[in-house]
Amino acid sequence: MKKKTRWPLYLIIGLIITFIAFTVPLPYYIEVPGTSEDIRKVLQVNNQPDQEEGSYQFVTVGVKHARLVDFESMLG
Repeated sequence: MKKKTRWPLYLIIGLIITFIAFTVPLPYYIEVPGTSEDIRKVLQVNNQPDQEEGSYQFVTVGVKHARLVDFESMLG
């Protein structure tokens, strides 16, 4: 008897699952880190620039649709 090779079928199924995991959005959102911007670019008090040392930073947060791949990376 000749043994059937099923690896092409498994390869096609694996490629389909991978495609779905990377492209299909889920009905959830994920907050992702954004940039950190110097507040001096945006804010002035009494129309005068800040002369003090140090800095304050605006921290931004992004929001994106979740995909199956995103949940796998969060778990481990």
